[in-house]
Amino acid sequence: DGSGGTAEICTRVRMALLACGQGRPEIAVERLNRLRVRGERTVEGQWIAPVAEAAAELSLWHGRPADAREEILAAFRRLPTDEPAYISRIGVLFALGMRAEGDLAEIASARHATDSLAESGVIAQRHLGQIRALRDMAIAGFPAFVREAEAWLAVCGAEFARVEGGSEPASWAAAAEAFGAIPMAYPRAYALWRCGEAVRASPR
Repeated sequence: DGSGGTAEICTRVRMALLACGQGRPEIAVERLNRLRVRGERTVEGQWIAPVAEAAAELSLWHGRPADAREEILAAFRRLPTDEPAYISRIGVLFALGMRAEGDLAEIASARHATDSLAESGVIAQRHLGQIRALRDMAIAGFPAFVREAEAWLAVCGAEFARVEGGSEPASWAAAAEAFGAIPMAYPRAYALWRCGEAVRASPR
């Protein structure tokens, strides 16, 4: 029913993310629907961000980048995007938002939909600027968050190349290395997957 204490809600959030990462969409959707009831009543980033993360990633893995875009934009209307201390919550949202725009740009390009392509470019540029600003603020005064901010900026930069019509192996390799140094296994694996994809697409 969406109710429960902090410990129960935290567990539900993590179980929804786990189901999403394991490719169990029916279970992930069921858990997300229960969490949304709570999410609509809270202003706490610790609940808003993970629910948006799971919902966006589920949409992306199932070929619905427009839905993922809306999940991310809706979350950003409720979360501070200029607080370096939030990087562990919102860094992944910027990355997923950039991934959605990369997917949408590829679709728009294939359909010669210039307006849609331009829209993805505008949104992606805004996301990239915001995560770069967070990285700069972390460097200036929040050293504990610098490595993670650098990693999310790296993957966002690699995704931005997709929005512009390409995908650069070196950028994905750098993102994988940045996540590996933290370490953060799941985003590292995603970056390596994209790196392999970019290598295969490169001219021989």
